[in-house]
Amino acid sequence: MSTNSHDDDDNDENTFLYKEGTQVPSNIKEIIFDPSVTSISAEAFKWCRSISSINNLPPSLTEIGRGAFQYCYYLTSIDFPDSILTIGKEAFANCSSLTSLRMPLSLIQIDEKAFFDCSSLTSVHLPSSSSSSSSSSSSLTTIKRGAFKQCSNLVSIINLPQSLSITTIGDAAFKGCNAITTIHLPESLTNEGMGHSLFTGCKNLTSVHLPNSITTIPDSTFFECDRLMSVQMSESLTTIGATTFLCCRSLVTLSCLSSSSSSHSLLTDIQTEAFFSCTSLSSIHLPPSLLTIGDRAFYGCDALSHVTFPPNSSSSLRTIGNAAFGNCLALGTIELPSSLTSIDIRAFDGCTGLKSIAVVANSSLSPATVVTTLLENDRDTTDDDDDNNGVTASDGATTTTNNTDKCLLATALEKANFHPIELTTVLQNDKDTIRRALESDDNSTYLNWNQLTRRMDQYTNTNCHCSSLPLFVAAKQGIRWSGGDGWLKQILMANRPAIEETDSVTGLNPFMLAAIGMNSDLEAVYHLLVEHPIALISATTSSE
Repeated sequence: MSTNSHDDDDNDENTFLYKEGTQVPSNIKEIIFDPSVTSISAEAFKWCRSISSINNLPPSLTEIGRGAFQYCYYLTSIDFPDSILTIGKEAFANCSSLTSLRMPLSLIQIDEKAFFDCSSLTSVHLPSSSSSSSSSSSSLTTIKRGAFKQCSNLVSIINLPQSLSITTIGDAAFKGCNAITTIHLPESLTNEGMGHSLFTGCKNLTSVHLPNSITTIPDSTFFECDRLMSVQMSESLTTIGATTFLCCRSLVTLSCLSSSSSSHSLLTDIQTEAFFSCTSLSSIHLPPSLLTIGDRAFYGCDALSHVTFPPNSSSSLRTIGNAAFGNCLALGTIELPSSLTSIDIRAFDGCTGLKSIAVVANSSLSPATVVTTLLENDRDTTDDDDDNNGVTASDGATTTTNNTDKCLLATALEKANFHPIELTTVLQNDKDTIRRALESDDNSTYLNWNQLTRRMDQYTNTNCHCSSLPLFVAAKQGIRWSGGDGWLKQILMANRPAIEETDSVTGLNPFMLAAIGMNSDLEAVYHLLVEHPIALISATTSSE
């Protein structure tokens, strides 16, 4: 049998002697490798459609270059020597007949899309790490972006949890691997090394074990994993990324959102569309550690009937975003904690089964106040001829609001001292700025003034040039009591105890501050005095 390399005169179509740097003719069926070869160059065997197996790679080989065997459609098997360090980018991409792989102990890195769209690949055997002998332990540290993407028949990744040298698995490394049913990631994997979209579109994935080392689940990790039911994760998990579980329609619960485990959870951030259209999710218990619920986080979870927020004494929740619970058709009641600093007015848009929303507002300076909005589908609690729905406060008093004029959630929020404008903007008393802020298309976030009106330091750099409580700042500025540009009443309602104090700068009571200004509002002076009439006696005594 004759052998030929690129510089041989005699051309044997069946067998080719490969030397480093050689470009191989596409009709070659068999290859003999020069024993001195250390690297297979980029695209050396690309489009060699007649090669069926490679089992004679030299023991000197350390690198398989970019696209080296790409589009070798009939390649069914390859034996890697225990010298390989790197499998390059797209080295075996689109090898649609390759059925199984066994990675050598020496392998350190699998590059981007190295086995992309190997549609017949069913198993990948990774080297395991041995605690007893370094010579028999895996060297593999990195599986790069899209390494096994679209390997649609890949069923098993053998020894993945035992490959304790792996620190990095790149973006979309197993995206579209539809045949995988279970995944157990190694404990060596780091937050920085876990890429996004890792298992996107793995349609048959049912259970996942995330290592304790992972405290952040990256964006789109389980995007459209239709059959995913179980995810085991660390109690140290802090962040669930955007669209992480989007359209995971079989997901019933997560440990960090369950009644038995949520109290121990460290979860702080549920990002945009994290659980979008998880239609089997029926009940969640949000942990006390949670700070943020992002836009559309639970949108379209139409089986979600119970959302339990942590009690006021332990809640850390600050923000609920736009349509966070939008179109959650089964939701019946909601009680929001006092820790909230902002909530989008459209947070519960489309929740047609929602009957009541309780907004709890309390502080160490005043007793708890609960404001509940009775929504349209609870109309039987009101008179049939009443065109308005009731907004009931904790003292039993009821006011009404016209559905066509104002969103009922907005009414409840305003009664609990949430308002759709920054307090600092109001205190500057620039009417044009206030009007523009209120008319802005982005004006949908309601802010908790219960907390803001108790702070002084943040107002020192406003146009007011003072360090008083907001009530005193507003009175000095001549901010009106009520009406289109009147905010003084709302500021007082958010911090009633301030009416009993005196301004640290002037020593005056609130009603006196309102009375002496150039733009004094008589209605403001009157109501401030009615709210605390003893202030008149104090003012008279001090003047004598």
